[in-house]
Amino acid sequence: MKHHAFVLWILLWSSGAMLQAQTPATPDTDSLRIEFEQIKAKNREAAANTSWSHYIIQSEGGGFGYCIMADGHVYIWQGNIPGIPGNQGFESVEKAERCAGLVIQKIKDGESPPTITEEDLKNNQLIHH
Repeated sequence: MKHHAFVLWILLWSSGAMLQAQTPATPDTDSLRIEFEQIKAKNREAAANTSWSHYIIQSEGGGFGYCIMADGHVYIWQGNIPGIPGNQGFESVEKAERCAGLVIQKIKDGESPPTITEEDLKNNQLIHH
């Protein structure tokens, strides 16, 4: 009986050691922040060397969306209002234009992929509060 308990202890100990050896080390917050800022800097540099444009599209759900172009190629096709559920487009061409401009500015600021939140939409009067 003692032999079985010892073998069981060895098996449990060795499997725990294997789990510890396979768990990657978690980088510290400062290292992650530095890496994130380096990525954003590279993104800003790439965006600065890119010709950005946009055009307005009809949304399948009604209303308007936008297409963001990078050096003449489709980069983002957004047929609905981003950041909120559903397939509804913006109620006006002007609001779709402003959102497209906001997306391009976020790209130029190094945000990749650019994210539009419901708060962004409200703060820029693109949707009703």
